[in-house]
Amino acid sequence: MRFKSATISVLVVLGAAALVLLILAVNLPMAVQWFIEYRYKPLLSSNQLAFQVSHVGKSRTLVSDLRWGRDISADLVSVSYDIQGLGRPALQRLTLSGLTIQARYDPDQGMVIDPVFAGGSALLATG
Repeated sequence: MRFKSATISVLVVLGAAALVLLILAVNLPMAVQWFIEYRYKPLLSSNQLAFQVSHVGKSRTLVSDLRWGRDISADLVSVSYDIQGLGRPALQRLTLSGLTIQARYDPDQGMVIDPVFAGGSALLATG
């Protein structure tokens, strides 16, 4: 009888642990996005940067709906990395998909992409 109750207790503990891990895995993209927004809050707010973390995996993270100001956007950013021990991951590949940069021509300033930098616009010299 003791063996039976001990087995049931072990199964309940393992089931609860599996449920906790499942909940963490499902909410991992939201947790990573929160951490990035918390850690880099001054950068994100000053440059009007917005994004959505859609997948976090062992060797790749996907960021969708990336917007930087009103003129620069990307549909999907794929970051591939290699985790080596307990250190920081080593970046292997960064892929931008659907990159859109809108610019306007100003006769005095040339091509203007606005806003790229916190203090103003990026100017591309023409001719």
